[in-house]
Amino acid sequence: MKKLIIFLFLLILIDGKVTNSELTGKEIVKKADQVLHPDYAIYAADMITIKQNGEKKLFQLKIYVSGKDHALVWYLSPPRERGTGYLLDDNNMWMYFPSVERSVRISSSQTIMGTDFSTADILKVRLAEDYDAILLSMEELDGIPVYSLELKAKSNNAAYNEIKYWIKKDGFIPIKMEFYTISGKLLKILTYSEVKNIGGRTRPIKLTMESMINVGYKSIMSLTTADYETKIPDYFFTQEYLDRGLKSEEN
Repeated sequence: MKKLIIFLFLLILIDGKVTNSELTGKEIVKKADQVLHPDYAIYAADMITIKQNGEKKLFQLKIYVSGKDHALVWYLSPPRERGTGYLLDDNNMWMYFPSVERSVRISSSQTIMGTDFSTADILKVRLAEDYDAILLSMEELDGIPVYSLELKAKSNNAAYNEIKYWIKKDGFIPIKMEFYTISGKLLKILTYSEVKNIGGRTRPIKLTMESMINVGYKSIMSLTTADYETKIPDYFFTQEYLDRGLKSEEN
């Protein structure tokens, strides 16, 4: 009996995984990915940035998502930023500058203009593909039963070396993420809130990113509309289309 108890205890500790869950860490993260990112989506979103002195700035965005490796973002306002675009095509990312009517290649760690979100936070939408996930525990966060996970980057191309992730057990709704550098320094914290039905699907519509480097700075993205039915043409997710600028959608 003593040997049996020791054996069961060791099973719990193997690979740092919690065995009283029927799901692996990867399966849990994949389900959360599906909550946030269906196969096709067109979003309208408001982005508010808040500086340390309380100064605020509002951006309006249009976001197209197709599968796990294709996304396109256009800035609609304010006028100075209107027409700026970001594109993910497989593992390649570009930023379009309307003032010179051309795009340049960027990295996944580069921040989205004027915000605390990186390009990967908005464009690279499948964590289960880019990170190895370990289920650490099942606990409560602010009274909500959650899965607590640790995500480690599979390659140096990932935007973050390590992510700590809390996902609500009921419905696999993302609750919170903490992003860390290779040295273990906490970069920023993302919280998800206001779970609502939008476009026929239930998901958090408010994302708040707080910088731990520039304390007091935060960016809040709120989805205002969502369309999960419209099929997005493949050519939307090409550099050629990006270089045509926002006017290509207005003509």
